Amino acid sequence: MLQTGERAPEIDLRDLSGRSLRPLSPERGRKGHALVIFFKDECPTCRYTLPFVERIQQRLGSKGDRIFGVSQDGGERTRAFLESTGATFPVVLDDPEYAVSRAYGLSNVPSIFLVDADGIIRRSIAGFSRSALEGMASDLAASIGVPPTPIFSEGEQVLETKPG
Repeated sequence: MLQTGERAPEIDLRDLSGRSLRPLSPERGRKGHALVIFFKDECPTCRYTLPFVERIQQRLGSKGDRIFGVSQDGGERTRAFLESTGATFPVVLDDPEYAVSRAYGLSNVPSIFLVDADGIIRRSIAGFSRSALEGMASDLAASIGVPPTPIFSEGEQVLETKPG
């Protein structure tokens, strides 16, 4: 799996409407970091993680357009999975050969990358890590000038880690 300091490969895939989307492309004029999560519907850790990633997007408000998903499933399965987890962030579909997932060196999902505006990976997580996700959310907020807000509620029972 690609690590901190490595260049993130470009993602040029189709979204659920069939439109080409390049979420890390410099042409998007993105300032600050982007968070990219790779997932698959049959993965229990993905089902656990996606609602927390959605919380990050919600807390970023109008600047929540920096979160993107890469699904390893087809359109119907992905739509159903997103609906069941409450995730609303943009999602693209990896091809059946998993070309983008392979380019990122994935061996399991979920895998999450925090990528800066220059395309360099600043953080990465394989599986779920509460503390690592909190760090990513804080770094993402700071990179776009938004005060960080907690992802997890006080007293909420959240695992520290869950392997993918």
